[in-house]
Amino acid sequence: MQMEYTPFAVPYVISGVITLMAADLAWARRGRPGSTAIGLFMVALSVWSLGSAAEHCSVTLQGKLFWGNVQYIGITTAPVAWLAMAIGFSGRQDVLTKRKVTLLLAMSAVFAILSFTNPYHSWMSYGVHLDVSGPLPVVAKEYGWAFRVMVFYNYFLILLGLLAITRTVFGLPNPYRGQGLLALVGVSVPCVYNIVYLIGQSPLPNVDFTPVSFALSGIVTIIAILRYYLLDIRPIALSAVVEGMDSGVAVVGAEGLVVYANPAARRMVRLRTRDLANVGPAQLLQCWPEAAAALKDMMSHTGDRAIERSLM
Repeated sequence: MQMEYTPFAVPYVISGVITLMAADLAWARRGRPGSTAIGLFMVALSVWSLGSAAEHCSVTLQGKLFWGNVQYIGITTAPVAWLAMAIGFSGRQDVLTKRKVTLLLAMSAVFAILSFTNPYHSWMSYGVHLDVSGPLPVVAKEYGWAFRVMVFYNYFLILLGLLAITRTVFGLPNPYRGQGLLALVGVSVPCVYNIVYLIGQSPLPNVDFTPVSFALSGIVTIIAILRYYLLDIRPIALSAVVEGMDSGVAVVGAEGLVVYANPAARRMVRLRTRDLANVGPAQLLQCWPEAAAALKDMMSHTGDRAIERSLM
């Protein structure tokens, strides 16, 4: 398979690397709720991005078609992973069971298989040829009925995920509202790029810039994990159970930092929500040094288990 370097592929490679970094962050937190869906979503975007880079570097039509087919693995997997991530964020895991996710992935796999076998039926595309009239050689084609069904299916799943997060995010307390807002931005921007391509308005004919925008998706996911504790706490359970409690409740994440304090706790220690970033238990309990020392000692022996301590 003949390939050669082209600077046009660099943005696609950068996007693929960033999304892989986000997937690695999710993998490092495996076992926490939502980590699998987020990791799979980022890996799917990376496959799409790196496959696009390889397609642009391929010299022959056969090579470009092969890497174009590889991209369909990511194209068909990403919407299912996104929906699983969104449903998990909304706290409705009972709606999307493992069996349903498996069924959705199987349906997505059908489209990927149709792409690889397209030369035998032309259901995904037809009139395929190498267009060398522009600044770089690209694959030109007309899309078939199966491709249109795939687009409808993918965007139906994406829309369900967007609705689930939108309904949830505005009922969350700060700073956890930022988790949902970042997720909405990370998906909405690539969708805009993709729609522009699908309606034939790409700045370069037959060139899909959607994978380049995945760099933004990866960046906002990294920010959501590191800054807004996306995998440290379940925002729906948090909002429903402890926001209205009269007792002060604080949650310490796996990194040993306070990831949440309910309004009662913030009033007790005179902290605002935005002041919670990078605050440790000792700072939160600075008014009760004995309790802070006891909490630190118990955390060293209990890990992530819940700790109840009387401050009377």
